[in-house]
Amino acid sequence: MASALKKTLAFSLKFGISGALLYLVLSRAGAARVIGAVAEADPRAFAGAVGLFLFMVALTSMRWGLLLGGRFGRGLIYRLNLMGVFFNTFMPGIVGGDALKVYYLYRRSGQGVEAIASAFMDRYLGYAGLMCVGLVAYPFGVRFFAGTPVVWLLPGVLALFGAGSFAVFRLRMGRGIGVVGRMHEHFARYWGDRRVMARAFGLSVSVHLLSSVLVYVLAHGLGLDLPMRVVLIAVPIAATVSALPITLSGLGVREYAMVLVLGTQGVSAEQATALSFLWFVAVAAGGLPGALVYLAMKGEGGGGGVPSDPSD
Repeated sequence: MASALKKTLAFSLKFGISGALLYLVLSRAGAARVIGAVAEADPRAFAGAVGLFLFMVALTSMRWGLLLGGRFGRGLIYRLNLMGVFFNTFMPGIVGGDALKVYYLYRRSGQGVEAIASAFMDRYLGYAGLMCVGLVAYPFGVRFFAGTPVVWLLPGVLALFGAGSFAVFRLRMGRGIGVVGRMHEHFARYWGDRRVMARAFGLSVSVHLLSSVLVYVLAHGLGLDLPMRVVLIAVPIAATVSALPITLSGLGVREYAMVLVLGTQGVSAEQATALSFLWFVAVAAGGLPGALVYLAMKGEGGGGGVPSDPSD
């Protein structure tokens, strides 16, 4: 009962924050104008963005497979990732996509701690790649944001990411706690295999470069002539803040960030909001097959519920 109440309260809080931010953005941009801009977007650009996203899922599946030592088929890992995308997009705050991925991998392997540790490291490397893309692009695009708060936003995020990395991997935060301590054993094994980590990190960088290409394609589908270096800064900022677990699927905060960042380049609030919505919808469309994956896996033997302690 207490757990259900916490989930309900968390969902309500996220819903409220997303709603408030979307209201602020749409009241400034004009909901009708945003809808009109989205409706006039080139459908070929949208189709291309969805295809790019599905390819990005394939790359992230290769990354997770590397951390798992190649012991699971690429098809299985790809399906699990699609399922994770679906639940993270369409059922945020109710069922975690990462939790389901871990559970169904645990059902196949029987190794709960390894499943959790590999998913955590996979997610971490994803953020590391995101930070790397933003860091490399920053010196080339910072002049576009001179005199605005955006100049300090990305360095601040990088500093927080570095501090968190130091606490988890160098100070081994939580190493005295049962499951977390066992996870650190897997982390040590990952870091000990430099070849695998280098390949996994390279895949992360490739994924986030493609994410910027995806947004660039959508921008041109809206008729926006944005320089690629601006997109390479805007996307890491928006992706980072939208990943914070304070809203539903990043709705609201992603749009607010895009309006703030692209507004420094003369992009109107309605165009920036339309671009952000198209980005979200392209990801959502790419994740739709994950619902079919879930139904298929739920129909397999072993039931569809998540165990109370997958680390056993």
